[in-house]
Amino acid sequence: MCTIHPVKGLHFKKNPGGHYKILFYVGDFFIPVEETLVQELKSHTSRPPEEFLGLIVEKLGHNSYLKSAIQEVLSQANDPSDLAKTLLREFQSLDNKAP
Repeated sequence: MCTIHPVKGLHFKKNPGGHYKILFYVGDFFIPVEETLVQELKSHTSRPPEEFLGLIVEKLGHNSYLKSAIQEVLSQANDPSDLAKTLLREFQSLDNKAP
């Protein structure tokens, strides 16, 4: 029997061997991150974490449903500023490991 453990919160995850090298998880689903967007996000990693988070919402929230889902998870975060810092560090870490 297979048990599914839903992923909660927002986070980036490397996708080895997949078409998309990085996935962005929102609650229990993920958004594949196109290489051009990875490069665009990479060019903004020197921004303050809160601005980087705003860029994530803007760029990965392709439609109102995704944007709303991201904002819903953000509204439930204990410390959105800490979450922004974590996402920035996580993205930088994954990008450094990408081939």
